Amino acid sequence: MRIVLILDIFNVADIEKGVNALKNNNASGVDGLSNENITNCHPAIIVHLKLLFNMINLHGFVPDAFGKGITIRVLKDKQSYF
Repeated sequence: MRIVLILDIFNVADIEKGVNALKNNNASGVDGLSNENITNCHPAIIVHLKLLFNMINLHGFVPDAFGKGITIRVLKDKQSYF
């Protein structure tokens, strides 16, 4: 018997659509995961991501680590700065 949450607003198709829209060749985040790690992962991870996002929605709590990032300044034209 499967219990379906009334607030289950994300489904597997939504998560797959989001994962398939990720662009490759991007730098990894603070957690060390790159987009390639997510797009090439086992399909079972999609179900876990669905559960994660539905729990975030249900409880109204987003982990602090989701808001952390790394910013690296890259100079594009060295001559314009000197």
